[in-house]
Amino acid sequence: LEVSALLVHCDRRGGMSIIVAAGPVEGVQGMHFVRAWRPTTVEETAFDQVMDDGSVPQVLQWSWDEGHAGPAEPHQSKVRHLMANSACLLVGEDSGFCFSFEMRDSKGRGANKQAFAPIAKERLHEEVAGGLADLAMDKCFVYSAGRKDLVVSIWSMPDLRPVMTIAVRLPEEPLQHVSAATSGAVSVTVKRPARLAEITGLRRPISRWSGA
Repeated sequence: LEVSALLVHCDRRGGMSIIVAAGPVEGVQGMHFVRAWRPTTVEETAFDQVMDDGSVPQVLQWSWDEGHAGPAEPHQSKVRHLMANSACLLVGEDSGFCFSFEMRDSKGRGANKQAFAPIAKERLHEEVAGGLADLAMDKCFVYSAGRKDLVVSIWSMPDLRPVMTIAVRLPEEPLQHVSAATSGAVSVTVKRPARLAEITGLRRPISRWSGA
């Protein structure tokens, strides 16, 4: 198996989850999986005690086939996007599908029950159009970028209902002049207009969202 995504998440009660997506190496057919491990209270306490006396912390090891929590369902396509807020986990496939799960606090009531309860599954972008390029989230919304369909879409949390779609386009008129501080205006000749080939990701400035 090859790891395709990794997320370390701390919930509202201070519990930690290590969430890993893995599947066959590139070019090999097979199912992909998302699994999570949660250190027990005993393990966390032992780690803290070792750190307090200045010694090297004990290494905790987990097996891929043992001791993990959900999500349990396998995925048909490679999972490259894992993200979470205080209540939900998002899993994004290359194929364009996105899955949302309720994350139960690892130290709260019901922590030993289903730790990741499925909420919604939605195709955000078509696979034939390049699938999902990137995924982002905040408390209320999910933001997705389609690689080849050249759109950024907004979805509600956690049910993944469509809210808005924004087409990303370059200006039709090519750039003609560039302002230079030292030599003034510089004329630029463009033989043919530029064309946007694909969207590669989402970046979040301090005050707004933007596509890249």
